[in-house]
Amino acid sequence: MVDVPRVARFRWTIKRKLLALGAGTLIPIALLLAYWLRAEIRHATRDAEARLELAGGQAAVQVDLLLADVRGHVESLARHPAIRSGPRETIEQALGEVVAGHIELEGLLVVDAEGHGRASVVREAVGVPVSVSDRAWFREVRASRRPVVSGFQVGRVTGHPVAVLAAPLGRPGEAFEGAVSAGLSLQRLHALFASLPLSGGIAITVVDADGRILARAPAGGPNRLGQPLPSFAALARSDSTVSAFAWFDGTDHLASVATVPGTGWRVVASAPRALVQGRIERQMREVGLPLLLLLGVAAAVGLVIARKVWRPLEALRAAVTRFPREERLAVGVDSSDEVGDLARAFDEMTVQVGTAQSALQRRVGELEALSEAGQLLTSTLELSQVLQRLAELARARLEADVARIWLRQGDSNEYRLHAQAGVAANADEVRIHLEPGEGLVGSIMARREPLLLAHMQDDLRLVNREWARAGDFHGFLGVPIVLEDTPVGVLACMRRGPRAFSDDEVRLAQFLALPAAIAILNARLYDETRERARENAELVTSLRRALDDLAQAQERLAETEALRAVGQLAAGMAHHLNNILAVVRGRAALLLQRVEEPATRRGLEIVERAAVEGAEVVRRLQEFSRAQRVAESARVDMNALVGEVLELTRPRWRDDAERRGIAIEARLDAGEIPHVAASHERLREALVNVIFNALDAMPSGGRIVVRTWASDGRVHCSVTDSGTGMPDDIRRRALEPFFTTKGPKSRGLGLSACHGIVQRHGGEIRIESRPDHGTTVTISLPAATAASVPEPEGGDRAAPPAVLNILVIDDEAEVREILAESLAAHGHAVTQASSGAEGLALFRAGGHDVVFTDLGMPGMSGAQVADAIKAESRATPVVLVTGWDEEETRAARGSGAWDAVVGKPFDPNALAAVIARACGRRDR
Repeated sequence: MVDVPRVARFRWTIKRKLLALGAGTLIPIALLLAYWLRAEIRHATRDAEARLELAGGQAAVQVDLLLADVRGHVESLARHPAIRSGPRETIEQALGEVVAGHIELEGLLVVDAEGHGRASVVREAVGVPVSVSDRAWFREVRASRRPVVSGFQVGRVTGHPVAVLAAPLGRPGEAFEGAVSAGLSLQRLHALFASLPLSGGIAITVVDADGRILARAPAGGPNRLGQPLPSFAALARSDSTVSAFAWFDGTDHLASVATVPGTGWRVVASAPRALVQGRIERQMREVGLPLLLLLGVAAAVGLVIARKVWRPLEALRAAVTRFPREERLAVGVDSSDEVGDLARAFDEMTVQVGTAQSALQRRVGELEALSEAGQLLTSTLELSQVLQRLAELARARLEADVARIWLRQGDSNEYRLHAQAGVAANADEVRIHLEPGEGLVGSIMARREPLLLAHMQDDLRLVNREWARAGDFHGFLGVPIVLEDTPVGVLACMRRGPRAFSDDEVRLAQFLALPAAIAILNARLYDETRERARENAELVTSLRRALDDLAQAQERLAETEALRAVGQLAAGMAHHLNNILAVVRGRAALLLQRVEEPATRRGLEIVERAAVEGAEVVRRLQEFSRAQRVAESARVDMNALVGEVLELTRPRWRDDAERRGIAIEARLDAGEIPHVAASHERLREALVNVIFNALDAMPSGGRIVVRTWASDGRVHCSVTDSGTGMPDDIRRRALEPFFTTKGPKSRGLGLSACHGIVQRHGGEIRIESRPDHGTTVTISLPAATAASVPEPEGGDRAAPPAVLNILVIDDEAEVREILAESLAAHGHAVTQASSGAEGLALFRAGGHDVVFTDLGMPGMSGAQVADAIKAESRATPVVLVTGWDEEETRAARGSGAWDAVVGKPFDPNALAAVIARACGRRDR
């Protein structure tokens, strides 16, 4: 123990000694040196910036004067009458006089309005057709009718780098006749700038609007005419007067940019940053050496002080080197500073080393036990046994209360609990669904890293928090089980109480996860081998059956894909037509209530009947587009149903045939069959369509045989006629909607509707036919079971009030208005809303007894509106108005929030019964 009164006294520690040494010597010198260096850098930088700004401005003035002189000659020539209309010899003489006085001009050129050369002082251009119509300066002169100064370009005749100064012929406001251009030689301009007397390392660079170099002074180094100036875009955008940029060789420069008025050219005055740094270095040599000497003296003083610290440390070092592993040694240093603390810590370390040796021996024993366990785990191929033993081993070695092993099911997001050691609540929950990164297990799988928690109940990723609280689990350790670089599961260990897992236990858990991955791999290989053996045994048997079924399956697949595509189109079209027919039928019904004139009523009745017939066509389309099993079904005797259908169709196959002088025989060959679970009306409709098609195929008479039989848990019914038959191309399309070979008298919905009805009952339809050999249509349906026929609903329903306050929600204005008027015609008060959000807001305002809402609406669907209304008022009836078929409406039900459904187009006179039915569901 440390002596408390001794600790309370002031201690001249190593830290305080070194702080006193630094404060007395190094800190004042460092502050002085930093202040001086900062002042020198600022002065040198300001001086360089001033010189660069001056040089750049002067150079810009010189360039402007040079361009102004040349531009003046060019504009004078452009306004000269002889240049505009004189002969070539006169023009070339005038051009030559100007060139003779300006050696910096590469040449003068006169072009017409199309850019073709008329005269030039360049000898090489004589007799050579020259066109400058593609030059940017020519297009700009022609467009603006003003003088132009171009950037860098290569002369088309001379091949030398030039900058063109051009002016339009004639005076301002006149029609464009051509232009006069002067090529300013960039090589001579470069030579002119190279002769400028520049000092202090300053360089002048003239660039055009695109940053390409036009001249450079001094001219040392490679010729860079026409090359883009590095960092020119940054210099042009810079808000500061002097900016920094990198030259071609990568050296840093300071630059000042001056603009040449009216040209887009810029003059860049630059100097290497090293000039400023060189001045600072000279100052450092003059002043820095004395400072270094002063620092040396300070270091010598520090060395003397350090010796007072070094000797106790030497004693401690000697003790450490003599410390053997097999014995404990105490250092006899009695000091009140850190050296004394270090010596006492050394004494404690000797005790800890002994403890660590004991812990190491325990770890070695654990690893040996794990090695033996790994050998045992790989001795069996039963995965469940391996994982269970591994979970028990993890629970024992990690001193956990519960150990679990979760494995992912293939590539899905399903996880199964394969093994558990220890007692925990809800142990029967062996399957969970986790999205990537969800829950503790999902997080470990996504990150592929161990997860260590001291308080798992406080972690936001925990999904089943109630389970953790019930088991009082706090400490959590989970490691991924990785197989072939892919995580396949998680080993999770949990502890009750505040005792957390350590880093050593994390490593041990990772070691335990390795044999689990090996066991999974072995089990998979074993299962795959066993499965392949079984598959090989079945392969020979199934191969022949597969070959026999292949041709038939391919044909059915082609039919199914074609019908599915047409069905999707039919479903969308049917919904739109239902909205239109709802308006037509509703308006006609309302007008029939108000009109008494017979002729008008007959017309309205025809319109209403046409809307009803159109709705029947739409219903057939919807039935074709549905492939799900119908929900409302009853036990149907197929033999009795066939007898009923033959009686219903008797006027066609007997009476009508006799009237036409032909004979048709129709008979039933009934077998012993069970009942089927189906809608009696729908199945009757399907058989009637098949019988009618058979009658149409026998225009000269014949025979129809309907046969029923049962096999493999299914009931079969075939209709065979002796008619004309069908070729294969027509037979393959026979089930398509609107496909017909009967001309305008048929709508082509008979067999397609029959196909839709049979599919919804879980059955299938097959057509066999050959030309001149008749056709057989076979319908196969599953036999009825106790679970396939639902119990009918019962119970009394209370009558609704006589007058109700009704809310109507629909995004289709015409449908909404006709529904509102129909309800108002029954004496109810109606409020309209054009969207789900608006309707919900009106409902929350209060006072509505019943809500009518459309199913398909943008933003907020009718199902969502129904859920929201039921959440606020469970007793309020909700009636769904929809143009979709009943299967699609049932699929959108979700939580089952509505009480009744009205299909479009609706009968306005039947709305009272709908309201009564909805209120009756509410009262149950």
